[in-house]
Amino acid sequence: MNKILKILLTEIIFLIIFTGIVLAEEGHSMEAAISTNKKSYDIGEEILVDISINEIKGFSGLNTFLAKKVYDSEKVEYIGAQVTNSNWEILGDAENILLRKIEGEDLNKGKICTLKFKALKEGKTKIQIDKLDACNDEGYVYYEDGNVNSPFIEIIIQDRGINNIKENKTYIGIILIAVGTLGIIAVGIHYKLNKN
Repeated sequence: MNKILKILLTEIIFLIIFTGIVLAEEGHSMEAAISTNKKSYDIGEEILVDISINEIKGFSGLNTFLAKKVYDSEKVEYIGAQVTNSNWEILGDAENILLRKIEGEDLNKGKICTLKFKALKEGKTKIQIDKLDACNDEGYVYYEDGNVNSPFIEIIIQDRGINNIKENKTYIGIILIAVGTLGIIAVGIHYKLNKN
């Protein structure tokens, strides 16, 4: 038992020492960007956020991209994501996103995927991709090395009232009853005036 414990501790120390020290090569960097087609959304509306690579330095392109999605889950709900290129696959959950090349050329610039959110609550909010790691066979960037950015966008979610009425059929029923009642009263007044 003691021998097994010593072997396990030795392996753990070895792993901590040799896997914990990861530094990107000198001159490797990447600049990512995120964008939307507009800055203001109504409650209930779908928000499409494009992730793009603007620049890669020190190696030819990417075949793997990993990032953390940062957003206020009270104001927006993550729905899913879609890759731009069918040679890539997308994995992840509400917090993380992983893109991997299945086949073809590495990506060196351009849009890589679209994240989909739903506007939930009125107010100003931020959507960000953070803790980016990306690589190919020639090199990599690692967020802890400070050689990759953490882009974000700010959007405004508005409650214009229209969506609330559409979602709440009770209000529509009340409005129809009121309009119908006013119509009946108007016909009655018209009939009474024409009778005299």
